[in-house]
Amino acid sequence: MNQKEAYDLGKRLGYEAGVYMDLEQVLDSAHEVALPPYTKDDIQETFEYLASDNEGNARQYSPWEHYASEMNAAGDRTEGLWEKYEEGVEVGIRQAAQNFMEENEYELEEAGLS
Repeated sequence: MNQKEAYDLGKRLGYEAGVYMDLEQVLDSAHEVALPPYTKDDIQETFEYLASDNEGNARQYSPWEHYASEMNAAGDRTEGLWEKYEEGVEVGIRQAAQNFMEENEYELEEAGLS
């Protein structure tokens, strides 16, 4: 695995960690991130928090251990691969959060969130 592959893998898995969340799930968890009244920024931050948690939990299941093993076996390139992977995860989660906010814009406005 090279750094681009590690980044792309992280980006894909980060995106997938958030893509299946729904608005109700995020609104129900907003109290973990902010105090009411909530803003759209709070909802996006909550989404990112939950997606990051999902991505961390996914590391317990196959095939993730194969990815980790491959990065750990890269010798002096290991640290760089992990950095690129983590960077990709963050980008993927932000991308999923952006899509989520766009897809739920009307519902958030109807809920009085600005």
